[in-house]
Amino acid sequence: MGKRPSGRCLGPVGNLARSSLLAVVSASATGCLVTDVPPYTEPTPTRPFMLESSAIPPTSQIQRFEDRGDGYEPVGFNVDIISEDTTDVVARFYLAGRSNLTPLAPDSSPGGTVEQGTLTGGIRKLEFSWFPPIQQPTGCYELFWLASHDFSAATDCPEDQADYTQVSWTVLICPGECGDVELRGCVENIPQQPCRLQVDGGATQ
Repeated sequence: MGKRPSGRCLGPVGNLARSSLLAVVSASATGCLVTDVPPYTEPTPTRPFMLESSAIPPTSQIQRFEDRGDGYEPVGFNVDIISEDTTDVVARFYLAGRSNLTPLAPDSSPGGTVEQGTLTGGIRKLEFSWFPPIQQPTGCYELFWLASHDFSAATDCPEDQADYTQVSWTVLICPGECGDVELRGCVENIPQQPCRLQVDGGATQ
């Protein structure tokens, strides 16, 4: 009965395989094959980004509001939003205009809410209907829609001026029929930051 071959008789290939196996076992024992897991870091919150190109109605279209005796017909507005949030996104409408050369304090009203989300979660939709205040003087105005995470109860403006974005529409408001109201240049001098309008020498912030 022959002798069983010893490890010394495996030949060059066998010895190479045995050496490789020992190397793998040795490396596993020292942890060299285990990749360290990086520590988890919370995502950095961002401002709510309103995607103007998605706005309905398109921001290039003038919106007409006519009260023919039965009040103003509400218009539905919507826009896509994307952000990294720690709280819900809140929005407000601001109607801004001018009386002669004096900026009018913007009329502010609620503009909807979107549940908090993440950048990886993708786009969400902000939707709300709006119509002018009763007895608003005939004229051409700019309607701003601001989205932020927090608005001041005292000023109705964002608590953090770095934490908001806006979209806006030109609107024509008429207590009766608008007819052929002149629109050319009607909003050229309306400041484009409704929470920074200067009223009676002071800021509305």
